[in-house]
This record gives sequence, structure tokens and C-alpha cells, in this order.
Amino acid sequence: MSTKIYSAYRIKKSTDIRVLFNRAKEIAREHVKENYELLYAIHGVSTITAVRKFKKEPDNWFLKRVLEKDKEGEIDDLWICQCMDRAALGTSKDIIDINFSCSIFYDRKYWYLKFFPNYDWQYKVLHKIEEEFELEDYHYQNSTDRPDGITRRAYNARSTKWDKLCEPDGNFRSGLSAVIFDSFEFQKLISKYYYTGEKDLYKHLAYKFDKKIKDKKI
Repeated sequence: MSTKIYSAYRIKKSTDIRVLFNRAKEIAREHVKENYELLYAIHGVSTITAVRKFKKEPDNWFLKRVLEKDKEGEIDDLWICQCMDRAALGTSKDIIDINFSCSIFYDRKYWYLKFFPNYDWQYKVLHKIEEEFELEDYHYQNSTDRPDGITRRAYNARSTKWDKLCEPDGNFRSGLSAVIFDSFEFQKLISKYYYTGEKDLYKHLAYKFDKKIKDKKI
């Protein structure tokens, strides 16, 4: 038995898929907003990156602005998003990787959804939309055991269906992609132009974490 590397579901075509993904974005935003360890790490890594780059480029006005804002207790959301974009393009999984998306396939009766969660908050998002939209598990992976309650015939039918939906090399045949959360969504979360929650934006998204993390002894 090998590790399950993705989660897959199907839901009837009568479901408005836009409503499902808009709701998934809302849930993801709430989970990320309250994930103090993740937000603290994003802020810390972005600041350290700015300091290191500034040592090499002391005349870089953009980096000066980033560090000056940090001293004044503000957030440069553009800089943070640039750091996250670079992390997402890297080969190793970084703690500040917040990209989460879904591959969408379909036939005449169903939408087929495939997610690749890596972090706890992403699994929480999936669990929530499973409940709210009554998603039917439709995972198939020939290197994993057949789930309890699924007949061998039904499980093999899943294999046949996924083969029809995808090319033999795994590429999409008629697939789409939906972004649930990425650096742009995070920018909306922390930007003063979008954020309507805490009055003290910076304390909510950075220094406020110090006490919480110390309390948890992380």
C-alpha cells in the first residue's frame, strides 16, 4: 500500500461548479487568515529575504521601502507575494507555499474533481466542502488499497473512467483548472484595499502572532 497522493471526487453536473469553488475560496481564506504559524512564517521569510537581498543591493529603493515599512509596523503585500511566487516555482516544498488548486474533468453526468493537498489547512478546506456539497469520493490509484465499502467492480470502473478523462501520460484531455488559493488570494487577504476585518492590519497578520507562538512554545 502506498500513500494517497491526491483526493478525487465527483458531483452531479447539475451542481453549479462556480458556487462550489467560490465557497472553497472563502473557506480557504478563513483558514489561512487564522493559521498564525503559516502567516508568521510568510512574514518572517519575506523579511529575511529582503534583508539578504538588501545587503547585495544597498541602493535598491524597493528593498529599502520594504524594510522601512516593516520597521514602521506595516506590510508590503506586493513583496510578500513576490516571495511566495518564487517559492511556488521552486523544486522543494516551502512552508510559505500556499498554492492550492483543483483539476476539473467532466462528462455528460458528472464533474470530476482532483485535488493535491499537502498541508493541514488544505485538508480542512476539502473536509468542509465535502460536507457542504456532499461530494462523492471518486479516488482511484492503482498503488493504493481499495477503500472499504467499494466493490472491486466499482473500483475498477473508476480506473476506466479516469483513463477516459485523461491522456495515457496523465495530461488533461478535457480538463480545466480552478485556483482555490494562491499569492493573489493572499494579497487580497492582507491588502488594505480588500481587507475589512481587523482595524490594525499589521498586528493581525504579523506581530500579533508573536505572543500566540510563544504561548504555544513553537
